[in-house]
Amino acid sequence: MFNKNLMIVCGLSIILLAGCSRDSLSTKKFLDTFRSRLSAEDFSRHIIGTGPFKLDQWRYDEKIVLVANPDYFDAKPKVKRLEYRIIPEELTAWAEFEAGNLDAIGLPSSEFERIINAPKWQKYIVSQAGMNVYYLGLNCQKPPFDKLEIRQALNYAIDKEIILNTVLKSRGISSHGPIPPGIEGYSTQIKPYEHNPQKAKELLIKAGFPDGISMKIYQKNSREVLEITEILQAQLKEAGIAAEIVQLEWTTLKEMINQGKTDAFYLAWIADYPDAENFLTPLFYSKNFGSGGNRAFYKNQEVDKLIDQAQKITNDGERIKLYQQIERKIHEESP
Repeated sequence: MFNKNLMIVCGLSIILLAGCSRDSLSTKKFLDTFRSRLSAEDFSRHIIGTGPFKLDQWRYDEKIVLVANPDYFDAKPKVKRLEYRIIPEELTAWAEFEAGNLDAIGLPSSEFERIINAPKWQKYIVSQAGMNVYYLGLNCQKPPFDKLEIRQALNYAIDKEIILNTVLKSRGISSHGPIPPGIEGYSTQIKPYEHNPQKAKELLIKAGFPDGISMKIYQKNSREVLEITEILQAQLKEAGIAAEIVQLEWTTLKEMINQGKTDAFYLAWIADYPDAENFLTPLFYSKNFGSGGNRAFYKNQEVDKLIDQAQKITNDGERIKLYQQIERKIHEESP
């Protein structure tokens, strides 16, 4: 049915898997030809990669068109043309899909239950684990979150399953650590923090806060995210932790987090490629504080050393063992 053209709606990040990453390699011929003629902004829009597709059109906030790369080294793609429509409003995107103007789409969260249970659509729905994680980050350099007991207390105070089963309507998997299921290095041997408010209170006392603590959770302006943080707020209160929710415009939020001005924040991380390194290095390597990805300002010399070692190893089995060792340490320290 889709042997020549395929139109889908998605976020920009998906093109990174199509060989069009902004970090792709460029040939000397390409650089010599375009360097003198293009500004830095123009250069970033003339993307070259080694994937099965190449960039044909990019209309900002409207669409991206990819066409089959005739020089691709592997099996030729079965679809000759991909058009990614950029539609910010998910209900508008769904209306376009129902009208037959899109071939594939992510299910809108507000209509998820209705669509998933509709006989009309059930046989067309495909589900698989994504390369993304959603997390509550804690500023490890800012008291009292520089104390291990405080960070662990927050983990014991939170019941992730309630969030999964209510707000997210089972559209996710409770993580055991920073590496998501489906990525090599993910370990089922790590025991997740149980929901135990009493244990959380005991850890607060051990850390020197018998009367609990106050904190602020920063998030972007989003109704769905607010529904999640409000549940977190109620669960933390049960453990003696008073949390205030602060909603900010995205650019302001990102700037505050990157500058280390927040107590805690709710964010997501979507990997550029399917390897545990793309979760561990950006999010937990101390050289990546702030805008580099380590917005929790987490620093552990052992973890840094293991990440350095893993990046130099080409044997998958050995590298995965190091990933799992790193993940266990990060899980214990709860940044």
